[in-house]
Amino acid sequence: MDRIAPHIHVTSHRVSPSQRARGAPVHPRTRRFAPTRAEAAEVREALSGAIARPWTLGDFAEMVHLSTKQLSRVFVDAYGKTPLAYLTMLRVEEMARLLRETDLTIEQAGRQVGWHSRNRASDAFRQATGMTPSRYRRLRITKEQRSS
Repeated sequence: MDRIAPHIHVTSHRVSPSQRARGAPVHPRTRRFAPTRAEAAEVREALSGAIARPWTLGDFAEMVHLSTKQLSRVFVDAYGKTPLAYLTMLRVEEMARLLRETDLTIEQAGRQVGWHSRNRASDAFRQATGMTPSRYRRLRITKEQRSS
């Protein structure tokens, strides 16, 4: 081990596209741009139109007549993340909007975007934004107080 250890390079971050695609649901920073396949666009439209639906990868694959593996590959090439990671991103964005613009509880906002558990909604929100939904809402209230 002492002979090969100096030649092994380990990074602290994920490097392959598939590893990045399964990471936290954030907008892709760097990726190659290629024409979007119709299948990927169709799945994206379905996701955007019904984020609260309990989607599965099999639902998408059946919709566009691809295997789940091929669909994931096509979607990652087009949007930089898997369909389910993209769905999580859309849900977090909508939940953030609901927390900013309404007085819904965290649980109600989470249910409205498709999460049936307050804990799941809070965990996904915190993972994507780096702060809890409660703290996010307090930031809005603090900004409103400063501006008045």
